[in-house]
Amino acid sequence: MAGYKPDVDIKIEYSGLRPGEKLYEEKLMAEEGLKKTKNKLIHIGCPIPFDIDVFLSKLEDLMDAYILDLSKKELSRLARLGSGSATRSVYGGFVEWKKGFDDESSYAAPIDENPDLDLSLLAIEVNTKQKKISSTKGMQLAQTSPFYQPWLARNEEEIAEIKQAIQNNDFTRIGELSELSANEMHACNLTAKEPFTYFEPETIKIIKLVEDLRKNGIECYYTIDAGPNVKILCTLRNRKDIISAVQKTLTNVKIVVASFGPGVTLL
Repeated sequence: MAGYKPDVDIKIEYSGLRPGEKLYEEKLMAEEGLKKTKNKLIHIGCPIPFDIDVFLSKLEDLMDAYILDLSKKELSRLARLGSGSATRSVYGGFVEWKKGFDDESSYAAPIDENPDLDLSLLAIEVNTKQKKISSTKGMQLAQTSPFYQPWLARNEEEIAEIKQAIQNNDFTRIGELSELSANEMHACNLTAKEPFTYFEPETIKIIKLVEDLRKNGIECYYTIDAGPNVKILCTLRNRKDIISAVQKTLTNVKIVVASFGPGVTLL
């Protein structure tokens, strides 16, 4: 700055405090306090009482918990503290994520951990870059759509239907309901007060491909969450033909093949 005039030779931007920044730094915790000395300007920090036996007892309790001496519901609630969708990974097979606001009200519950159903999932990675609109922001915008409340009103009915379809091993109905729910969500995005979409041209191509495959007798369904990537639900016998069709439609696309997996395991 020497020899330069602020805002004349050099532009100055006042950013204010950024996340994590403070105007001052605490040298002592409130629980510690200060001990006076003969010099009024010098104080000594009082250490917090520390009982080593109590500490070791609490540490042992923590270790017991770390060895997963918890129910799956408790583990699901614990996972909820980090990520909503992580709650579902505690169980295998079909899982329901309970709606709610925190780990006490929102956690996962198993529907069928060992399903006997011919079902494969193909995850088509259209774009793996960071989304321009986050999932949280997208849901906030979607709530301004006139279709948002009707979508919520139908939610319980659709959950009940898909649970029945799972119980009946009804692949067709599971696929139809999965596709319907995805379209309902994205319809809210398109009709929000500030309309937006996660779809990219390649997303539309895969949707059209799935619809064409069905017309030609190859049963499969698509589902899309808050992003451009498409998941295709299909049976094992049709999986190879669908992969081939996707690769012809989108060259060099990454396809991840998945099926039912186990729940959380201790390594």
